[in-house]
Amino acid sequence: MKILETKRLMLRHLLPEDLDDLFALYRDPEIRRYFPEGTLTYEKTKEELEWFLNGHPDHPELGLWATIQKGTGRFIGRCGLLPWTIEQRPEVEVAYLLAKEYWRQGLGSEAAQAIVHYAYEQLGLTRLICMIDLGNLASVKVAESIGMTLEREMEDEEGPFLLYSMSRQRPDVGDTWQFGEMIGEEAAAVLRWRYEGQVAFYDTQADPGFAAEFADPTLWRLRDLESERDVLLAARDARGEFAGFFAFKGSRDRCEIGLGLAPALTGRSLGLGFVRAGLAFARRQWGVTRFCLEVAGFNRRAITVYEHLGFVETGRVSRAAPELAGETVEFIEMALG
Repeated sequence: MKILETKRLMLRHLLPEDLDDLFALYRDPEIRRYFPEGTLTYEKTKEELEWFLNGHPDHPELGLWATIQKGTGRFIGRCGLLPWTIEQRPEVEVAYLLAKEYWRQGLGSEAAQAIVHYAYEQLGLTRLICMIDLGNLASVKVAESIGMTLEREMEDEEGPFLLYSMSRQRPDVGDTWQFGEMIGEEAAAVLRWRYEGQVAFYDTQADPGFAAEFADPTLWRLRDLESERDVLLAARDARGEFAGFFAFKGSRDRCEIGLGLAPALTGRSLGLGFVRAGLAFARRQWGVTRFCLEVAGFNRRAITVYEHLGFVETGRVSRAAPELAGETVEFIEMALG
């Protein structure tokens, strides 16, 4: 699957048939000079390729991607976005590696700049890093060419490295999503939503208690937060079209949230901006300082979104889920603020 393209390059998911080309890169000591683990064997290369076949297993929107020269169709490298945790802070690294014959042609910078644009515009990320060996001047030049600056020198179990970073100010989320009172046809639409695969768990009709809220117009009104009843609001896109909902309950010191995005809009990297907009609305409307939520433990995509926004796990609970005919599901409790 294609991820992005530039004038000279196309980045796509890795495929099993890329193994020999990837191994040609990973066995070359000059290409792998600044990697702590050095060159890789064929088996280790295969393990890494399989790990990233569908994106990063825990963060499928991230990963290492095959880098293809558009003019020839040749596999010339692998670039992408990698998740890390540095000093208990989640980070996303811009990664780039090309075959030697394609060095000094500006292709590394071209790929990295496109990755930055993708991370900002498609994934909604606001901070990116590069971790660079102290002697890797070529990598430093690429990082600086895309707007990164040296943040500090650090050291981990592999040794010292340079942490380069870049950030951009978040756009005004109010220009993208609007929240307001729900109308009957919007509530009826939510009851008709059907999701595919494992996330069919989130079909509104699957939970009779939650479905009942979309039949109660008194909950759809914009009002003060209540401890026992949701404030259930419509979310509309920049054109004013109904796109999802947000539920708020509790107090400004502990606001529980629930949310849903229309099935047709899922899988389009809208989640981060959508959730961020809902949080911003609650802060403006009620002065909320702390948010809480629960998410099914199997829903790694949602968990990743929440973690990027600063939510942290506060506990786990298992209970019967009416959405799965009473099957026991583990839920992760998360909080922000």
